[in-house]
Amino acid sequence: MDLLAEVKKLILEILQDKSKLNSFNALQVYAFTNENIAGYTKELEMNPNSRVLTICSGGDHLLNLGVKKFRNVNLIDINPMAEYFTLGIKIPLVLASSFDSFKKRLEFLFKTKNYDLDLEKKLLYGLLPFMNLRYKLFFKEVFDYYFGLQEKYHVPVKLMQILTTDYYFNMDEITFYNLYLQGEENFNTLKDTLKHLYVSFRRGNIFDINEKDTYELIMCSNALEYVYIPNLDMARLKEFFANLRNSLNDNGVIYAMYMYGFYDKAVNSYENFPIKGTDVTSREVLKEDLILLDGFKNVKDAVLVLRK
Repeated sequence: MDLLAEVKKLILEILQDKSKLNSFNALQVYAFTNENIAGYTKELEMNPNSRVLTICSGGDHLLNLGVKKFRNVNLIDINPMAEYFTLGIKIPLVLASSFDSFKKRLEFLFKTKNYDLDLEKKLLYGLLPFMNLRYKLFFKEVFDYYFGLQEKYHVPVKLMQILTTDYYFNMDEITFYNLYLQGEENFNTLKDTLKHLYVSFRRGNIFDINEKDTYELIMCSNALEYVYIPNLDMARLKEFFANLRNSLNDNGVIYAMYMYGFYDKAVNSYENFPIKGTDVTSREVLKEDLILLDGFKNVKDAVLVLRK
């Protein structure tokens, strides 16, 4: 079954039975990050022409890099819908909006239960002129199919809520994590960067990449959480990242793992099991290069940084 057919099947299933909206579906995209990407990108001091490889997901890594004026970005994800959502929905939504209207549109399309089919039609069809032909053809058919079914079923759920899986984050949390939501100047910088962006997407596992001396920055998000590594310790972890290290240029860095709740401010202690629940002691982890970040709640998160 091709991607378009799979998307139509998902839409039909949920409009016929809304309870399935909360069921796991591998096609759905994480529309918004739950990492403090703003915290670890705002201090980046690299040439904006540097080549970057990053997890695609719902596009927030790309958009935060755009605020820092990075224009040469390769995206990778195992979910093929990540490409279409990021390059066919998220970027056009930025390009079609002012800062204030963008936030209102996010709230309406992804967060609220306000059911207004006419407004949803206006917003979604209004994105088509901002898509390249590949995504325009795909989403024109998706939109036509979805709205045709809604004329029949009248289900109080929106298309973006069907295609994504993190409706539960509120806008305050999303804003905390993302530079492009932290003020009109940042948003306008992103819009300008997107007009000059060179971006590519490949479907696959970021840990399979092995391209000699290619990237200055590689961002793995928390992809390591989904990989089984037997007998994990820091030496084994470094070995696991050998291919990605080979893909760095001499001054390159890998943001190898985002660790949630690495430091609990309430009890003044480090998490001893920060990577995949594995017994990697705080002493061992703290020998590595870490970026400590404020979490949204009363914790500090961290990013494990590996170098060439």
